[in-house]
Amino acid sequence: MLTNLTIDNFVPVKDFSIAVARRDPQPEFPRHTHEFSELVIITKGHGTHVVDDREFPVSVGDVFVITGGHEHEFVNMEQLSLVNVMFNPANPALTGLDTGDLPGFRSLCLLEPRHRKNHKFESRLRLSGRDLEKTERLVAELEQELLATQPGFKAIATALLVELLIHLSRCYGRSTNPEAVALLRIANAINHLERHYAEPADFKSLARTAGMSPRSFQRAFRQAAGTSARHYLIMIRLKHAAELLKYHDYSVSESAYQAGFADSNYFSRLFKKYMRISPKHFRKK
Repeated sequence: MLTNLTIDNFVPVKDFSIAVARRDPQPEFPRHTHEFSELVIITKGHGTHVVDDREFPVSVGDVFVITGGHEHEFVNMEQLSLVNVMFNPANPALTGLDTGDLPGFRSLCLLEPRHRKNHKFESRLRLSGRDLEKTERLVAELEQELLATQPGFKAIATALLVELLIHLSRCYGRSTNPEAVALLRIANAINHLERHYAEPADFKSLARTAGMSPRSFQRAFRQAAGTSARHYLIMIRLKHAAELLKYHDYSVSESAYQAGFADSNYFSRLFKKYMRISPKHFRKK
């Protein structure tokens, strides 16, 4: 029977969703899944990581994120040691991060896990030297805070997790691996769409900025994000329109315009299609 782990199995204090588990060496552990996200840092040796029946070789210096809902295990281990940093991706400290100028964050935490099977794990982060040393130091500090549980440890542990993820994101942003560079280009494109969602869309210009032809860009975007660039933009606009309807005294037409829709009737049809309720009734609720 498949084991489904929860973060409560690992956290030192209830209702605090950050934990560190050091595996030196990594023991044999049955295939499992979990709802939280797991940052994996390979510190020694090598082995095979099986994710959803796909096998990927791992070795010292590899860093990657396992998002919730995926079955995985390690096999063929040769002196394999690693550190797992477990966290809730819905943590306000993470969702509130301004990552617009940090494409490595989106690539490492969101796109690479989703794109892993297409790139055959070639887009993973690989660390060595000072970058790996700093990573291990930040993890050790985080682990110490979680073990000591002194007053204020939650704030410090959260800050250390953020610092660790930003450090790794910067490392990813310096990647020269062609597969990682491709993900960074898509991450930059997504960041552009999220910053300029209310402006007229120019996907050809976005493709040129990514250094791709329009067709190659659309294909790479769909592979990385799971949907087309146009559909992704529509969903961003609908999200912002819903926020305007919910928290501000805007009419349906004003909300549509502010979110980037030029035609309020078209906006209303899309809103009802994806939100399962008309914007008018949504606003009343």
